[in-house]
Amino acid sequence: MMNELDRYLVEINRVRKTVQVYIELFTSKESVDVLTNFSGDVFGCIQRSMHDEIVISLSRLFDGKGYKTKEGMHEYLSQRNLVLKYEGLLTERLINLRNETSQLWNHIDISLYRNLKIAHNDKAVIVSDQSIVRHNISTDKIVTLIDKSTELILGIKLEISESQRVSIPISLDEKFEGKGIDLIQRLK
Repeated sequence: MMNELDRYLVEINRVRKTVQVYIELFTSKESVDVLTNFSGDVFGCIQRSMHDEIVISLSRLFDGKGYKTKEGMHEYLSQRNLVLKYEGLLTERLINLRNETSQLWNHIDISLYRNLKIAHNDKAVIVSDQSIVRHNISTDKIVTLIDKSTELILGIKLEISESQRVSIPISLDEKFEGKGIDLIQRLK
């Protein structure tokens, strides 16, 4: 069975790959032009789906304690909960990483957007002619948040192991860089 730190690293790495592909497909004029010319409606659906997936995935990784149901309290596998569990192991560097990721997460401020536009389809928001609910997401902020969170959790693993190296169930070097660009080149 995979431990919670490894599971978190697997999930955050998956989100990092998704963000990388999103950046390459939807943040340059050249890529958007190619996608629009090829099949704009289809790629518009893919863009919206990827956007919403990124928002929901970030929420899972960085939300608070958990949620309550009739069966009891369910704890999130979030950075917050992992840091609290291993708080006694945090070095000054890890505390700084925790603070940086907390500040970034608070600045991105996606919870209202997620709740009203993605998760619950709030009637007043959906039927409005104006977009009254926004977030502060930018791809640069997301990449920084993910990379610093990964560094924080790896640092906790190192503190637990009391060694200079730890094994992880993924390759952090594989970030899908160039995969979206390859697709654009094939569609030209």
